[in-house]
Amino acid sequence: MDFASRSTFRSSAHAELRARQRGFRDADVELILAFGTDTDNGAILTSADAERGVAALKRQIADLERLTGAAVVTEGDTVVTLYHARQTRARHMLRNAGRRCRRL
Repeated sequence: MDFASRSTFRSSAHAELRARQRGFRDADVELILAFGTDTDNGAILTSADAERGVAALKRQIADLERLTGAAVVTEGDTVVTLYHARQTRARHMLRNAGRRCRRL
């Protein structure tokens, strides 16, 4: 388990050993840090934190479903326009893009 892969935190050998022994997955630290309550020595994921996190992710899933087929046209770092692409236009864009995708 390498916590440092996506986090600003480095993991000690002790933390990696204990994580494996206790059945934590690689992404678990990220989730606890992202959604948990900060404490003096780290973070803890409470039931209320988990409920808020689930609600936030459900909203994000609903947004993804609503935006399926939407296109954003960019020029450099400027958003020029956005629209709902018809299926034929979407195929054309994907074919000409060489499968490039800008991630935020």
